[in-house]
Amino acid sequence: MIEFLVIKVVLAGIVIFVVLNLAGFQTWVERKQSALIQDRIGANRAPIFGFRLLGLFHGLADVIKMFTKEDIVPAGADKTLHALAPFFSVFFALVIFAAIPFGDSLDVRDIPFGDHLNLADPIIDLQVAKIDAAVLYIFAMLSLGVYGVILGGFASRNNYAIMGGLRATAQMISYEIALGIAIVGVIMVYGTMDLSELVRAQGQMVGGWIPFWGIVTQPVAFFVFL
Repeated sequence: MIEFLVIKVVLAGIVIFVVLNLAGFQTWVERKQSALIQDRIGANRAPIFGFRLLGLFHGLADVIKMFTKEDIVPAGADKTLHALAPFFSVFFALVIFAAIPFGDSLDVRDIPFGDHLNLADPIIDLQVAKIDAAVLYIFAMLSLGVYGVILGGFASRNNYAIMGGLRATAQMISYEIALGIAIVGVIMVYGTMDLSELVRAQGQMVGGWIPFWGIVTQPVAFFVFL
């Protein structure tokens, strides 16, 4: 049991580390893309030891900025709920990745010094939580994530903030309709809601040369997703 928990904690730590760093990198990509569209240079003003590296250090600068900014709570707001609202959104966004496999099963005996670990089961699924209905789990977490937005508006005790929170919540839920339509066809084709099985099924070939990918079997769903 202890061995199982240690493995899952390590996997969860890896997932959180990768996701948070990927979010920072995507922010940099978005800035550079916006700059390219608007014919300007973009983020390039945060050097370390004189090196700018196309503005890659801006993510680190953003982290420092966020941790040092003053946390202002509006007068009359519920301080507890106002502080908890962002954590709701971040928490549900992160736990989604627990059900997403980031690789096939790993035999620790194939890695350097893996034999010295003496694990009861050397085959490790590169997935924090193996859930048979992982698709439903992800949609449930996506739905719960919107509570952080409406909670932030409600906690401020401001009518305009509440209306803005309701609008943002409705907007986020409306995106899930298109996502649901896109995934239903994929589930019907592959006959499973287990993400690991969905990935393995797409590794097959039809007629010996046509890949059994979701974009091939469900092109309409692909464009709906876009």
